[in-house]
Amino acid sequence: MLTMARTMSVWRLRQIMADKQITNQELSKRINAITGRNTHPVTISKWRQQNTMPKIDGIELDAIVDALGVSRNELLGEK
Repeated sequence: MLTMARTMSVWRLRQIMADKQITNQELSKRINAITGRNTHPVTISKWRQQNTMPKIDGIELDAIVDALGVSRNELLGEK
């Protein structure tokens, strides 16, 4: 039987937002401006509480990366 090892990336949203002094409300505004969606600040808060990447789609992930000015690798704690 074949099994695949699943590697979990470290979700660094909390740390990056703190380093850049960006609030949930500000990140929500930035993501909404990029995607045209309505990502609520409470959703950002829930994402921040996670230690591993939450289930979000690629559009939102790209918007987070753009809004924070970081790479996916930085956000996911990869080198």
